[in-house]
Amino acid sequence: MNYKITIKIHCNFRKQTILRLYTFCISNFENLKSTMKKIINLRILRIIAVSIVGISAVGSLFMTLHAGQHNNSILLVVLFVSWVLSPYLALLILNAGSKHWQVLTRETLYYLMILLSIISLISYSGVVIPHGMKPAFIFLVIPLISWMLILIVLPITANRSRRKSMKSDIQ
Repeated sequence: MNYKITIKIHCNFRKQTILRLYTFCISNFENLKSTMKKIINLRILRIIAVSIVGISAVGSLFMTLHAGQHNNSILLVVLFVSWVLSPYLALLILNAGSKHWQVLTRETLYYLMILLSIISLISYSGVVIPHGMKPAFIFLVIPLISWMLILIVLPITANRSRRKSMKSDIQ
């Protein structure tokens, strides 16, 4: 008789657990659905950002080599190429290490990758160079501005994202 009571209690406990789990799943289905959409959108944004950075890096390399084609110093050309490609390399390294970052920080990184790549390509193409300015100036300043934006925007966003996450954890 004792054995039958234990089985009934165990069965009731399992039913209640399943019922609670079902209720939890139904009530949080909308949150789960919106989270999945964000993850899918973030993956697509990541693919687009990495593709644009790759294309822009190759384009920047060719434009840098074209601008320095009459330069006799191979060392100078190598230094310019390294300097111009350094923000792209930094963005790709940050992208590789960003898998465990907060969503807001990753999203900011991806938009920054796209923005810096497009602005750099436009600048290196010579479309926005004022008349009389030497091309070397653009190839020096654009990577510097890119580095400054990377080093300012991402830490601020990471800090805000962390604070926001901590506030939501407290509540």
